[in-house]
Amino acid sequence: MKTRLQSPRFAALVMVLMIAAASVLGGARSLHRLQQEVYTVFFDGADGDGIGVFSDIRKNRTDAYNLLGVARGAGLEQAPLTALEQAVQAVDAAGEDPAALIRAHSSLMDAVRDVYERMGSLSLPQQDEDYRQNLYRSILARADTMSRDEYNARAQQFNRALERFPASALRYAAGVQTLPQAR
Repeated sequence: MKTRLQSPRFAALVMVLMIAAASVLGGARSLHRLQQEVYTVFFDGADGDGIGVFSDIRKNRTDAYNLLGVARGAGLEQAPLTALEQAVQAVDAAGEDPAALIRAHSSLMDAVRDVYERMGSLSLPQQDEDYRQNLYRSILARADTMSRDEYNARAQQFNRALERFPASALRYAAGVQTLPQAR
């Protein structure tokens, strides 16, 4: 009488299970590698020169903080100042999480726009008015650059790949999420 371990059926079952497990693990590893390649573009830029979405978000955060300083000195009401301060803090709190940074940047843009528009009705010294406008133009220019960054094309390509089989089945086992667009 054969034991289970000597059974050809059992051996075939074990082999099939091992192949399935290796496929899942290999597919998960490939998805993580592809995701990391897109994240590298987010942080380092398409040319690897450090000019990418991450650096643009950080610069916009700095300019937003400077706009906050001008707005405080101009006597703008507290609610928009608080909203902008919280948006700046949200960018800081996002650390190096691309999805969190992109969400925080979107909120930052809304708060910057609100403060900028409200300051337009104030009577500012010409130097402060020029600084307000220059900061806002710089922030908008970077946001435009971010919307056209290579990261977005790569994130979109990655997201399309996640929709196709076998990635569509493996992504949940691998814990891989779609990547947000930087707008």
